[in-house]
Amino acid sequence: MRKSFFEGAKAATPIVVGFIPVATAFGMVGMNAGLKLHECVLMSFMVFGGASQLMAVTMLASGAGLIQIIVATFAINFRHFVMGMSVMPKLKHISTKWNLLLFFGLTDETFAIISLKQDEELINKYYIAGLNFTSFAAWVLGTLFGGFFIRFIPGFIRDSMTIAIYGLFIGLLVPAVKKNSIGLIIALIAMGVNYLFTNYFDFGGWSLVLATIIAGAFGMVLYGREDEFAIYQEE
Repeated sequence: MRKSFFEGAKAATPIVVGFIPVATAFGMVGMNAGLKLHECVLMSFMVFGGASQLMAVTMLASGAGLIQIIVATFAINFRHFVMGMSVMPKLKHISTKWNLLLFFGLTDETFAIISLKQDEELINKYYIAGLNFTSFAAWVLGTLFGGFFIRFIPGFIRDSMTIAIYGLFIGLLVPAVKKNSIGLIIALIAMGVNYLFTNYFDFGGWSLVLATIIAGAFGMVLYGREDEFAIYQEE
């Protein structure tokens, strides 16, 4: 049991390295957007979703309502349903009670590690618990660190943190675009729809929600025809 837990924790090392700086940035951005330290930490503790938390903070800062934030978060995190169903065959030997607990810690990064594991005997509940707990702890502690130390940062730098979130999203987008230009098309669709609904239809906070859903729908279609798209690009 202990050995499997620590093996899972060790496997989470690359995730920790990536989570700490992003969670620290989230803590700073959240505080700068008007949240209190305990609210930032509680959000990381309960949501544990980088992209959705950053989007929620952006929407809060722009005056979006609670329902709008919940719907947008649901839309952006819907991929976790698909990831969960994908790894279920590897976790069929684990009880439903444990799976409900372990699936809370399922992220893009932990999903990748579990999916790449070929030996199902090594993927026991203690291994996944070690993997998830270490990743979760890094995210929460990173948020705490960022939220606490922003008070020691000069005011002009704190004011500039409002654009840091866009830098984070660009940093997530660029690697995906390098691998596949479909990601760029989806991003441009989301940008265009959000701009249209914000400036011409005055949808307020619902603009981002609708842009997320519409761009996601286009993404499903485009990725479903990825092979055809690749052939077209080659020609």
